[in-house]
Amino acid sequence: MKNMFVFLTGILFCICSGLESKALVEPYLYDMSDTGVQFRAVGSGTKDLLKVKVEGNGEYTCENPVEIQPKKYLYSAEIKGLSPSTAYTYSFSFGKKEISGLSFRTAPGTAEPKEVKFAVWGDTQTIVMDIKAADSIAALKPDFLLHVGDLVRGDGRNWKEWTDYFFDPARALLMSVPVFPVPGNHEQGVELFSQFFPAPKSSSKHAGNGYYSFDYGNAHFVSVHLWYGAPGAGDKSPVLYNANKNGRDDVAELKAMLAGDAASPVTKAQTWKFLYLHVPPDAKNGPESMKQVWKEILPLLKAYGFDMAFFGHKHIFSDTRELVVDGEDSGIKGMTVGLYWSGKEDWDLKKAPSDPSCVPSFALVTLNKSGKKEAVVQPYIWDREHVEFAPSVKETVFFR
Repeated sequence: MKNMFVFLTGILFCICSGLESKALVEPYLYDMSDTGVQFRAVGSGTKDLLKVKVEGNGEYTCENPVEIQPKKYLYSAEIKGLSPSTAYTYSFSFGKKEISGLSFRTAPGTAEPKEVKFAVWGDTQTIVMDIKAADSIAALKPDFLLHVGDLVRGDGRNWKEWTDYFFDPARALLMSVPVFPVPGNHEQGVELFSQFFPAPKSSSKHAGNGYYSFDYGNAHFVSVHLWYGAPGAGDKSPVLYNANKNGRDDVAELKAMLAGDAASPVTKAQTWKFLYLHVPPDAKNGPESMKQVWKEILPLLKAYGFDMAFFGHKHIFSDTRELVVDGEDSGIKGMTVGLYWSGKEDWDLKKAPSDPSCVPSFALVTLNKSGKKEAVVQPYIWDREHVEFAPSVKETVFFR
């Protein structure tokens, strides 16, 4: 029987005020694998620690803080030695808050053809719709969540944007489902993003600042930080974020990342390969260099065996389609999802949106259904009449 052990690294704080700690971001799951998971949270204070109790594994206290902003400290606890495809019940205490009866499920073993369900979400920029979407996604019980960028609404260098538009609306979802996001243009760089979401430990050597990869069962996922609108530069800046230099670079960095990732024996063995990023190939208001980037990387995606790519940015829903740039067919499929639709802070859920091209949406993807090598992509779109997200009549089924 596999020995269970827990290795925790944590982040707490040591400041010279007598304040009791306060949960600024409640614990969220991250970097789920077949044998482990991370708990991450943000607090401020001096007394209480983040304590996590996993059923059958005892209680663990997170220590050693990382100060990410003045009097804001990131806590992290990594739990290892878990069993694949196994449900675990856990509880936590953080500041004055205690919550029990929570649960998570570890990933299947790498390359196992077991059923995997993941949600694709993006552009979480309207608070009331964020809450509705997060609750709807949670009810579907996906194994994990892909976020295709623009987690915040205004400027991601502003702390309050993260709590208002992402962590608070989605708190219940994030306590049970790990999230794997990619930065969008509203993140305005990676200063806070990379603190909240460092590259998963299994990622390639090119990982960092929104470039990373991970495996879940027999599927491989690659996150690419591709956007325009560098901090203070508007929408005419260069388009690729350099993963290793905290700056901008040309397409060579992306090509090296994709090539290095594709060369991994684990990646080669995977049945499914997915790409997710913020800006799609058909973004109309981007710089001309964006098209050039896509013309160079689309042949690589086909050569490396990618099946599908997911996007955000356009604040619309689009059915699964073949990716084409300037008449060049990539041979892989793509889908754009999004929530935010107008300049209003929030709106009446029964009245908006009125434009059918801006229907808030997310998608649920099911792999290996009934043991078969197939993928089912089910979009969920906003139903104004019933004030809820409902399955679209269009469902995409495709085979490897």
